[in-house]
Amino acid sequence: MTVKGIDTNSPIGDNCIVSWGNASLQTVNSNREPAELSIDDFAEGDYVVLYLGEIQESYPTRTKASTIQLQPKGIPDTAYPIEDLWKARTKYVGDNSAVGNLIGLLPVPMGLKYDHFELQTSSQPYKAEIVYSVPTEYLAEYDRENSAEANTFRANALFLLALIENADEIQVTLTDGSQKVGFTSGREWADHAVDGDIRDYGKSPEKLQELTNFIGSETNPL
Repeated sequence: MTVKGIDTNSPIGDNCIVSWGNASLQTVNSNREPAELSIDDFAEGDYVVLYLGEIQESYPTRTKASTIQLQPKGIPDTAYPIEDLWKARTKYVGDNSAVGNLIGLLPVPMGLKYDHFELQTSSQPYKAEIVYSVPTEYLAEYDRENSAEANTFRANALFLLALIENADEIQVTLTDGSQKVGFTSGREWADHAVDGDIRDYGKSPEKLQELTNFIGSETNPL
């Protein structure tokens, strides 16, 4: 399968050959749950969400996908690779490898480029900060609590706070190299959003899947 990255900062560029082997081929149904597909369900011109392994530095580039998801029409938010996220869970925000793996599985809003993450582990609040690069001319557009990007950051924070047992806060920082815009989501907010202990949703893949019910709902703080 040959795909083109639609984001100008896409790591796969404009020509990437994707192999999948035993990868999951799926879409998201109207109940926001993943549904299995076959390769025959994909057609030229489809939009897909790829969960990728290492990307070769070549042109055209090559990579292997763990999941290839057909982007359904009418469902605006990006689906999450539930099984992969749950397997990457960790007890400690100081587990650099596990936290990095989790962050790598989360969707990145179009127009942003992942830069790095930092961990605050010496004292509470224990925090993971995710830093994205953004062009100066677009930075002000993201400085709104009700933007689509802010909603994605909050949704991502729900998953991270469910899967990093001792994390107190998730911070997202957008920067053009000189200016910064920040979004912080804490455990108290997350508990309120799900009307319970957010960590309960990290106890099984089935519980983690339930978190998607809180994304895009008009009745919750997202």
